[in-house]
Amino acid sequence: MLKIVAEENGISLIHAEDADIIERNISDAIEAGRTLPADHAKCRPVISEIGAMYGILAMAAETKAPVIFAHMTTGECRPLLERTDGARLFAEVCPHYLILDERVYEKENGYNYVCSPPIRPDLDREKLWQLIKDGYVQMINSDHTDYSSEQKKKYRSFFPKIPNGLPTIETRGMAFFSEAVVKRKMPVERFVALTSANAAKLMGLYPQKGALQPGSDADIIIVDPGRESIMRLPICICRQIFAPMREWR
Repeated sequence: MLKIVAEENGISLIHAEDADIIERNISDAIEAGRTLPADHAKCRPVISEIGAMYGILAMAAETKAPVIFAHMTTGECRPLLERTDGARLFAEVCPHYLILDERVYEKENGYNYVCSPPIRPDLDREKLWQLIKDGYVQMINSDHTDYSSEQKKKYRSFFPKIPNGLPTIETRGMAFFSEAVVKRKMPVERFVALTSANAAKLMGLYPQKGALQPGSDADIIIVDPGRESIMRLPICICRQIFAPMREWR
């Protein structure tokens, strides 16, 4: 597939997780009766993500096909992104991996946070922020899915059947601005690159998209950094506090 992508001047967006590791862990967990939302995260350890990324690195280097690692969750991939082996690698991270940590699975509504790869421990979150700061991440995207609370809750005690994903299209910009620009003092220009310009360039849409200049589409958002609001979503209530955001529940 990557050979064809390279021949057609395309780009691949790849979900990097090792199915063999995960399927064995899930099988063992079911057999042992460990099927709560927290067990979902335990069945998809960091090694399953890193191992898959190294396999993709080898194929990307061989074929010269550009690859975007989708919804990356761990900073343990830094050595891979540093070496590249001649491959054209890009990385995408989602706001929920930068704001939440694995303690969400211990909540009464922990099923709402079941996604793949799972929410990681706080240390992984901080390492992701460092990767962004050091320029190893090109995009902050949503990985949005729109399952309702009832759909997620239906299998709350059996994680293999819980629909995966969080609803993050509406919260992506606000949550990331709050955490990155207001709290961590990221330059606004860098915020724009991560949420708009870089994606437009990778998809061949720049400067029609991702820029404010004559002839470009006027996609503009005006942000009040001091505003507080509560957004009610079908799946959860997300409290947005821009200076800084303190809760996501």
